[in-house]
Amino acid sequence: MVNRTWVLLGAIVVAMVAYASATGAPSPFAPASFFTLAPAFLISGAIGDREFAWGLWLIPGLAALSYLVASLPLLSRRQWAWRFSVASFAVLGLGNIAFLVSNWSNGLRYQGATYSLLVVALNIICGVAVAVGLVLARQRDSSVLLAVAHLSLFCWLNWVGFPWFGEMP
Repeated sequence: MVNRTWVLLGAIVVAMVAYASATGAPSPFAPASFFTLAPAFLISGAIGDREFAWGLWLIPGLAALSYLVASLPLLSRRQWAWRFSVASFAVLGLGNIAFLVSNWSNGLRYQGATYSLLVVALNIICGVAVAVGLVLARQRDSSVLLAVAHLSLFCWLNWVGFPWFGEMP
């Protein structure tokens, strides 16, 4: 059974993953995911403070908030929670694929082939792991496996999903 404590602990994990990915120079294992960077940049632009986006709490806070909001169906213990997680995986996974394809040339130009291929490989591994977790959760009718797959989805997206392939500002 999934309860609020597990979801809150998951939010802390997602926040730590987002922070680790977004700080420091980009590397294949920390490519600065646009999943959280884009909203952080929009917020900092709206208030007119460029440094605000890189604050210690904004990027992890946005990552944790997106996870918490998307976890509400898990807490409801409704039958449709699995469908919601699968729909989230499908929409965000397809969005990530489109992002990778559309930014591939920037990745090659600014980061190089090895970097770009490694980031894509990590995305494939993570996507397959989440898909397997969702299938197992359905087959075993396990809310715990569903919560793990859901957490894995948000860790993936805040780690290497929607990677920054372009030139850093």
